[in-house]
Amino acid sequence: MKTRFWLGVVLGAVLALSVQADEIDDARAAFEAGNYEKALSILTTAAEGGQDRARFRLGVMYLNGEGVDQDYLKAAHWFKKTYEDPWSMMRVDGQVAMGILYHNGLGVPRDYVKACYLFEEAANIGNPFNVYNFEKMPISDLSVRPDLTESLAWFQQAAEEDDAGAQFCLAVAYFRGLTIEKDQERVIHWLERAARLGNPWSQYYLAHMYEEGRGVGKSDTEAAKWYEKAALQEFKDAQTMLGVAYYAGVGVPQSEEKAKYWLRKAIENGDTEAAEFWGWMGLGEFDEKQFAGSFKNSTYVAPNGLFRAEYRLTGGSPRDPCCEEVVQDWFDADTGFGSVVLSNEYGALNGVFYGPASLADGIGDKPLLSRWFDEMVMGLIHSNAPNAVLLRNEPRRFHGMDAWIAVIEIAGGGVLAKYDSETGTEERQDSVRGFVVFQRGANIFVLMCEVNVTSFFDKGRVYDPDDWDAFLEELSAFYSTMEFSKS
Repeated sequence: MKTRFWLGVVLGAVLALSVQADEIDDARAAFEAGNYEKALSILTTAAEGGQDRARFRLGVMYLNGEGVDQDYLKAAHWFKKTYEDPWSMMRVDGQVAMGILYHNGLGVPRDYVKACYLFEEAANIGNPFNVYNFEKMPISDLSVRPDLTESLAWFQQAAEEDDAGAQFCLAVAYFRGLTIEKDQERVIHWLERAARLGNPWSQYYLAHMYEEGRGVGKSDTEAAKWYEKAALQEFKDAQTMLGVAYYAGVGVPQSEEKAKYWLRKAIENGDTEAAEFWGWMGLGEFDEKQFAGSFKNSTYVAPNGLFRAEYRLTGGSPRDPCCEEVVQDWFDADTGFGSVVLSNEYGALNGVFYGPASLADGIGDKPLLSRWFDEMVMGLIHSNAPNAVLLRNEPRRFHGMDAWIAVIEIAGGGVLAKYDSETGTEERQDSVRGFVVFQRGANIFVLMCEVNVTSFFDKGRVYDPDDWDAFLEELSAFYSTMEFSKS
């Protein structure tokens, strides 16, 4: 079963992210001041330059007619641009918005099945068993909503007429209880009918059902069979799971060669999790910018051997890891900035951000380490979690070096979630993250650890955010595992 952390931390270059945050703030200030022409100009320039937040905000403006003439075609253009990039931090928002346009026939022909696919992918990122509440999906900024009872009636009629897409969407409605009573028997009925008609979504979800034994007898062989059928149709999530199956020899004969084949296919089709599995399994080099270092036997080796670090992982097998340890492994050869973020043994995050000290040249007049944290790290964090609050920010000695320490708190920003069986929702715990910034030679390193304000599943160490010594102990232990081979 694939799982995915809530935090989307696949990064662009840090300087670009800092600029992006500034431009969005400038556009927002102009908009709130009633200077719509300036806001539109800033967002358009940023969006055409590839900035995902600007693309999404432009789509919202055109959809809602805020400061511009309402234009559904332009809204669709920018929402599509937002979600087409698999590494976009706004991809889910773009998928939901585009799904609404397809559902309501705004700027694109009405297509309930396309809307269903987009909603489903946005809500669960390829995991059919994630519980979600449609009303809590990121649509608060949008002036229109989909009427799910309307599409359900169409799905029911079209499914009886052997429309495989409608059959899949009807199965989803029965599985999730979307304007209809949950019915596991009907879920399997419609998935099987659609899968036999060749619908790759249904084949993929049916494989999950066999893998988990939900509504059908548990069978790894049947799961692998249906994963393969979907994978052969270029369904990237199925290609990833088939690659994992071959790596572990579950449901199919063990074959690293076939594992690499299918994971590579998935990566080429834009599945970020395939790249993460590739690194987690230690399958060697992969010629992709975001696949920078190597990870094997609990040791991460950064690009060009800049450093090694030992990660205490949460465990689990390659076939069914308890959580997805490799959250992000990224390096930009042009700037020299890189980062790797993985989960520690508590199911929280440990990370290293690194790059040349010169990246902060000309940015502000604060001391170098403070500047690096403010501009390189906080700009990034605020782009992902605008509700982040800085609790500590001061100089300190660390392992005999001058260093800068910081602590931030993000409400609902933890990677673990508590499932409420009564409401069918997941509640994210609050997150507190400690940072230490130091310099070695020409490079700056930022170590990060995450702790839990509240403890779910009896995992995670609960720290007082004001108790810096607890963070320092965690970061010091992590630093002690690091080897720096190049200054």
